[in-house]
Amino acid sequence: MIRRLNIKVKIKLITLAVVLTAVLISSCSAPTYLSSWKDPKFSGKINKVMVVALVKDFNYRKSYEYRIAAMFEREGKGVEASIDIFGVEEIPTAEKLIAELEKSKFDALLVVKYAGSKSYTSIYPYYGSFSNWYYGGYNYMYSPGYIETHRSVKTEAMLYTEYSEKAVWYGSMQTINAYSMYDLTNSLAERIIEDLKNNGLISGK
Repeated sequence: MIRRLNIKVKIKLITLAVVLTAVLISSCSAPTYLSSWKDPKFSGKINKVMVVALVKDFNYRKSYEYRIAAMFEREGKGVEASIDIFGVEEIPTAEKLIAELEKSKFDALLVVKYAGSKSYTSIYPYYGSFSNWYYGGYNYMYSPGYIETHRSVKTEAMLYTEYSEKAVWYGSMQTINAYSMYDLTNSLAERIIEDLKNNGLISGK
C-alpha cells in the first residue's frame, strides 16, 4: 500500500515538474521593447482588423501575421491575415489593401514592417569587490573578463482605420536575442496587442 502511494506521489511530482518547466519556457520569451505614438484626436475602437506583414520570407511573413492575428482573436476581435486573403504569391499593393478594407468592412489595417537587424557585443570585466574594481584599471589588459554577443531585430508597425487616411497608431519595436522565428513573432505580437489595449484602441472580451 505504501509503495503504491509512493508511486502516485512520484507521478504527481513528475507531472508538476513538467508543468512548471512548460510555464518557465513559455514565460522566457525574447524581450521586445516598444515605443509608440497614438493620434490624440482618434477615439474609435477596433473590432475587425486585417494584419499585413511586409516581409519577403514567406515563413516569417506567415508567422508574423498568424501570431498577431491569434492575439487579436484572443481579445475577441474579428481578424484576418492578408496571406489568407491574397495568397502567398505576392504581398498586396496599397491599392489592393484599401479596396479589401472597404469591401470586407474591416475597421482597421495593421501593417508590420521588418526594419533590419544587427549584432553587438557587451564586454564584462571581472570585478568582485571594490579593490578588484579599483585596481582593474591597472590590470585591464590582463583581465580575462567575458564577452556576450547579442542580436537585435527592429520592427515597425502602423495602424490605419477606415475613419482616417493617416495612421492612428505607430509602434517602433526592438526584440533582443530571439532564439527562433516563433519566439520573435510571438514576443512582438504580445507587445503590440498590449500597447493597443493600453492606448484604448482595443478592449478585451
